[in-house]
Amino acid sequence: MNQRELEKKIQDLVKQRRGKVIALHTIKAMLGIFSDPIRTIGNLFFGAKEAVEEEKHKIEQSIILELLCKMDADISEAVSEARKALPKESLIVLGDIVAYGKDAESVTGVSISDNSGPVELKPGTKITARGENVRNITGLKIGGDKNKED
Repeated sequence: MNQRELEKKIQDLVKQRRGKVIALHTIKAMLGIFSDPIRTIGNLFFGAKEAVEEEKHKIEQSIILELLCKMDADISEAVSEARKALPKESLIVLGDIVAYGKDAESVTGVSISDNSGPVELKPGTKITARGENVRNITGLKIGGDKNKED
């Protein structure tokens, strides 16, 4: 619903309720005619507009609440769908990982492939990769190498 549609809906509801609001306002004002006739006459002439504005405010609050509830429901549904789409198992990495190589092409501490699913590196995880006479040293590799086939 865009802003114009929302404003039209509010105006339509105000028009529908206007007669009831003014009638109720008149009845309430008339109840005080014997105790304070001057104030009652003033309320009859000047209070109707305020009563209609108050009703409009109630309508706006009701619509805002309705929209917030719909947004909450939509967000909850999206979260639920996203959780269903996630793989059930995940990999959790915690601790010290040390990789060492000598006279090698490459040394990699941890390699996470594109299709591994969720991987969580916990705080305190330490990955070390070292080597002697090694061409490539990688501590953490995420994803595949575009130049090679995995």
